[in-house]
Amino acid sequence: MFTQSTSYKQKPRKMPDSVVQGSRILGQTGGRPAQMYRNDKSSGICPSESPLEKFIGQLAALDPRVRTVAPQPFTVDVATGYIAYSHDELKLHRSTRERSEARLRDYTPDFCFDLIDGRRIIVEVKDPRYLCTQAYWDKVERARRLLRSNGYAFQVVSFEYAPSSPLIHNADLLSALSVNYKKIISLAQIDAIEEAIGDTESTLGHVAQLAEISLREAPALVLHGVVSADIARGHLGAYTPVRLAYGELDHFSILDLEGEAK
Repeated sequence: MFTQSTSYKQKPRKMPDSVVQGSRILGQTGGRPAQMYRNDKSSGICPSESPLEKFIGQLAALDPRVRTVAPQPFTVDVATGYIAYSHDELKLHRSTRERSEARLRDYTPDFCFDLIDGRRIIVEVKDPRYLCTQAYWDKVERARRLLRSNGYAFQVVSFEYAPSSPLIHNADLLSALSVNYKKIISLAQIDAIEEAIGDTESTLGHVAQLAEISLREAPALVLHGVVSADIARGHLGAYTPVRLAYGELDHFSILDLEGEAK
């Protein structure tokens, strides 16, 4: 007597409506893999192709200069200048071409950031340890010129991804807190902190004691601008140096968002 195991092809799964899908479909069977994260500056849950992209999206969500974040916002046909804003538009456009040549012609940015000063910056995320071909960078350059003529600046964000680095750890922690920490930091708590430390440097642990919150909740004081900290310097913890921030979030202005020269 024996048993026979039968394998079946997995049916493609549709992503939830809460996931923001751009012109490149991510995170479904038969599509590109994706890591998901919530971004309050986007219209839902953001998919990313890599941990590095997820990290850059998280930094953008914290950055006070960034108003909105759009992952994989569109695809540019660098041969014609056509811009497809959805996967269906891209499929239809490709069907009109004599040859698809998607690898040579189609460029999809990793992000588009709308800034509070009115600028729109297209962001290409790269880990410098993984080199791209010259043909790829030639395509990117053609896309950059086309996008500039449409009012977009262009920025390559180069960062070596290391999961244990303080900046990546803290971005992940603060991103999770922004979604899950719903307690209100009262004026009484803020007054107690300001009266105790004034203009001097203190520690996150001491400030948490003054606010009568747990050390686990303490990074929320950084997140909401009660105090400022250098989140690239070390993992947020009891001994993290902090100063009063008076509601300002400039300590999260970490990304290089200057873009190209106008």
